[in-house]
Amino acid sequence: NAGVRARGVQPLKPDAVRWFTNREPSEAPSFKEPVAALKELAKRLDGKSVQVALAETRKEAKGYLLILCVFCLGAIDDLNDLVDCLADDRGEVRYRAIEDLRHWIGLRADHDAKLFKALQKPYSVLQAETIMTLLHGIPAEEWTRSDIYDTLIEYLKHDKIGIRELAYYHLLRRVPDAQKINYRPDMPAAQREAGYEQWKKLLTSGKLLPKGGK
Repeated sequence: NAGVRARGVQPLKPDAVRWFTNREPSEAPSFKEPVAALKELAKRLDGKSVQVALAETRKEAKGYLLILCVFCLGAIDDLNDLVDCLADDRGEVRYRAIEDLRHWIGLRADHDAKLFKALQKPYSVLQAETIMTLLHGIPAEEWTRSDIYDTLIEYLKHDKIGIRELAYYHLLRRVPDAQKINYRPDMPAAQREAGYEQWKKLLTSGKLLPKGGK
């Protein structure tokens, strides 16, 4: 995108938005719940600061309203609360925080350094480095190595739930069928250990690695 090209506003072709402007009612996507969440959050913002309203709403919200609250933290650059969401008791909050942080660090070149600094408040430097690495993701060619899987599986036992969640996030995206393994990052330690052993068995069986992997 650094080459020679028109940099002005580019008009959309009529067909590009036909799904929205010219559709049968039965084909219309449902906007009711997201719009309702926006309206509800707008009400809660009345007379309060954005940070306070988001914090209060996030404690009790569910569904689209909860997702909206988490995504709003990234929109207003509230890194401290967004980082806290990585350790939330609710799996949906942790998952959405990961998605929001992955998006946020890609918006500006200096966001990496800012997030790394924010992470060092609740985490050690080494833990912050681990989180940053996992947020950036793993290159496709690295997934042929057994040590990558082994490292992520070991993180499933980490004492920080945010790191467990990130490891689980990547493992499930790579191995969707492994959802049948009875493991969640917020399970009691004994149950997490049992799930960890199932993941280890899956790795040693060779079923995780693609053909030609090492």
